[in-house]
Amino acid sequence: MLSLPCPTVKARQVFFSKRRSMVERIADRGFYRSVVPIQRRCDAFRHICPKANITKVDLIKIDVEGAELKVLTGMGSLLLKWQPDIICEVLDGYAEPLNEFLACTPYRKILITRDSLQEMSVLRPHREFRDYYRSSAPLLDVRLS
Repeated sequence: MLSLPCPTVKARQVFFSKRRSMVERIADRGFYRSVVPIQRRCDAFRHICPKANITKVDLIKIDVEGAELKVLTGMGSLLLKWQPDIICEVLDGYAEPLNEFLACTPYRKILITRDSLQEMSVLRPHREFRDYYRSSAPLLDVRLS
């Protein structure tokens, strides 16, 4: 498993790192006061995989606070070649470009709720559940326990 920043192009990017534990941040409700900006070199997914001799990816979890489309486009032709399952957030203001991008792919849009997976015709921000599962495989009737 890799945990990498993967934008569209090779660059230096600013990320935010935790200063304290999640519990401490929640306790004082100071999330934005408890992060510090850091710069990291990063590269597109389509360039990282060949360099690391990665020949197939089955699942990708994306949590990039609105930059999901940059990560997906940074995958290049590997997205359609490998068709990995994808779990990522859909936030207000970012659903339409994601829907347009995914329209020409075999990916189905499945909202992850507390106790089920709900297939949706389009991605929409949900006030309670933010993560969507995207798969090109058939969806089984799955209930989460």
